[in-house]
Amino acid sequence: MLADRDGAVRVVMQAPGWGPSGEYLERTLTPLLPRLRVHHYAVRNTPGGKETIDLDSQAAENLAADLESERVKLGVERLAIIGHSHGTVTALAYAVRRPERVASLVLLGPSLVAPSSTAMAAELLDRFADDPERQRAVEWWKRHPRDPTLIGDDRALARWMRATAELTFFDLAAMWRFQQTLRDLPVPHVAAFQRTPEVPEPWIRRGLPSLAVSTLAIVGRFDFVTPLDAAEDVVAQIRGSRLLVLDRAGHNPWAERPRAVAAAVNDFLAHHA
Repeated sequence: MLADRDGAVRVVMQAPGWGPSGEYLERTLTPLLPRLRVHHYAVRNTPGGKETIDLDSQAAENLAADLESERVKLGVERLAIIGHSHGTVTALAYAVRRPERVASLVLLGPSLVAPSSTAMAAELLDRFADDPERQRAVEWWKRHPRDPTLIGDDRALARWMRATAELTFFDLAAMWRFQQTLRDLPVPHVAAFQRTPEVPEPWIRRGLPSLAVSTLAIVGRFDFVTPLDAAEDVVAQIRGSRLLVLDRAGHNPWAERPRAVAAAVNDFLAHHA
């Protein structure tokens, strides 16, 4: 078993600051990492997490503080953090604030810009618009989800996520299998979505050049939400970091390229946790 043989380091799975539940990672990604003892916890204001009413509840500073509380509860000195999507923002914020507590970072789809806002994302959207199987998803995506007249409650947010799912996968058969695995997850909480900054706080980016943390970033070449050029920008800021780009994969690369993701993460943490 990797990463916690001496009790000094523990692997933590960091879910996004909004969404249905971090259980999607526990069900679909953690089984690919059988040699790791992975700790999961519910992010505030997502299903199963503590509820707060502050307008800045999902700020990176607060989410990073929650992660530190988890480290203290675990009684370990440092964390090896696996983050996905917006969870990479929390992981990076934690590393900037508490670098001495981070053994290594695995970032699945890292980005420090607004979702789908880069040149590569625009190219992918044009490509998807020409695909009959994705045209409806493109139309839904263009209805901005932060518009309260469109996304006014939890179920409306869930509908929007389902309607745009085709934009998050390269292989639509893999998308269907992924959705079947997660079909009974609770609906996301719209309050967490509305309180999550669309553009991550700038202090995170400013702190990256001073980081000396072993970092592996993995991104699907067809990731529309946190696209390749966003990941390249993050990796360029962290000394000694490595970027693995997976062809034929989108925003959930382990669902489409499970062997490649499992091999990369297990090997990386075997050496850096």
